[in-house]
Amino acid sequence: MRAFLIKCCVFLLVLFLSGMGVFLFADGHADAFYLKLTSPRQQSLIIGSSRAAQGIQPDMFNARLPRLKLYNYAFSRVHTPYGAPYLESIKNKLDTDTRNGLFILEVNPWTLSDSKEEVGDGDYFKEIESFLGKVHNVTVTPNIPYLLSCYPERNVELLSKKWMREKSPQIFVHSDGWCEVRFNKGNEKRGERDKITLKRYEAISEESIGISKRRLDCLKESIKFLKKHGLVVLVRMPVAETMYDLEQDCFPEFDGVIFKMAEEAEVRYFDGSSQRSCYQYTDGHHLDVVSGRRFTEFLVDYIKPLL
Repeated sequence: MRAFLIKCCVFLLVLFLSGMGVFLFADGHADAFYLKLTSPRQQSLIIGSSRAAQGIQPDMFNARLPRLKLYNYAFSRVHTPYGAPYLESIKNKLDTDTRNGLFILEVNPWTLSDSKEEVGDGDYFKEIESFLGKVHNVTVTPNIPYLLSCYPERNVELLSKKWMREKSPQIFVHSDGWCEVRFNKGNEKRGERDKITLKRYEAISEESIGISKRRLDCLKESIKFLKKHGLVVLVRMPVAETMYDLEQDCFPEFDGVIFKMAEEAEVRYFDGSSQRSCYQYTDGHHLDVVSGRRFTEFLVDYIKPLL
């Protein structure tokens, strides 16, 4: 009888873990996004694409400016280009009682352009099909809507990613929102990853219809909203020379547009692309961990006198 009860307990445990119970194990190992949708409302935010998600490390700000408690709420080019869906998510994440926060808005041509499949001046933003349109409560844990509707892998992966480290790259989202990415030894060399990434972005550029007025308007609206709650700084991240050249070829007007916008909105714009030769990249457009710390330290020095 005892053996039978033990078997039943094991069976029920397996059943539990294979179902929704496995969601209790979701953490920073799950993917590059999940943990950011489970933390409390925040007073200071890093906003933008994966360049900022991986390249700006809040702990360096928080060590030298502890009152800020800066949080990295940047995701990816695909999921969080500037648009109405991302702005709504930012509003849901921000503690609206904040009056002296810091908001670092990472800008690049890809998050401010539209593709041929989109209506350039319409109300439809394709990222609404992602978690931005499906997950409205971004401060609950476990975040069941995300895990049910947006998690791209099988539930059991929540367990294997938590305790097994076989896949590369290894991704871990820290409690401050920073997405740490490391590649295992023996995988593709950086130069090979650079070529693959550049080729992918060349294909993306062929589908682009250029800088989008409606996305620029959403960025302006984001700046206007966030200025009510603190200091806003626009930042262009450094990228490898080949990626920078591609962006200059496809979007030669970009810097001029952003400088003008920053001037009109009365916010600072820091163009980090001028420092591109000073850093190392995992794939040509993401700073590696060491370079991310160096760039973040530079940002702290740049922003501290403005506060």
